Amino acid sequence: MAKVHSKTIWRIMQNHNILGKKAVANAALKEKFITAIAWIFIAFCLSLVIYLSKIGLQSLFLTSNKQFTLQHLDISALNVLDNKKGLTNPAEIKKALDLNIGQDNIFDIDLKNVRKTLLDIVAVNTADVAYIYPDTIKIRYSEETPVARLLPYGTRLVSSLNVLNSQGLILPPGRENIKLPIIRGFKARDKNHFQIGNTIDHESIATPLQVI
Repeated sequence: MAKVHSKTIWRIMQNHNILGKKAVANAALKEKFITAIAWIFIAFCLSLVIYLSKIGLQSLFLTSNKQFTLQHLDISALNVLDNKKGLTNPAEIKKALDLNIGQDNIFDIDLKNVRKTLLDIVAVNTADVAYIYPDTIKIRYSEETPVARLLPYGTRLVSSLNVLNSQGLILPPGRENIKLPIIRGFKARDKNHFQIGNTIDHESIATPLQVI
């Protein structure tokens, strides 16, 4: 009986030890989990403080600083030596951009949007925009290159001539008549086909444009 009793006690002690180890392990895991959550919370709070500080500093030193109020737009076409012969001019570019000189802060102006607006202008081929501190935005762009004029079928007036680039894109006429080859005889079903910004991809136009 004594041996049986001793074995029983031994088993109880072993089970107790196992349960004790499990409890310690669970407690350790719980502590690690709580510690991890605490560090994540601290990191979040620090990130929030840094972000809010950055916004505050940006507002204080940049966007709310009158020194960075837009005063000048430095606009120039890279491939046009004489503005009188270009397809665009700085005044037209300024109007399209709709920026408020003397009011807008340059850091409130999204240069990507400015560039997109420039590229939406039919006559503009490429565009680069940059800040020139403290109060200027520099704009450099290149115009589409006119290669021919199109005289639609049934018209004789010079005013009916359409300026085309090498892809058949109808460009603005420009301010002076540049001497270009004239493609004649193309007939479109709809007169709106000859509007500026449309592309004429008909074979009778595409073939001469490849030769020019």
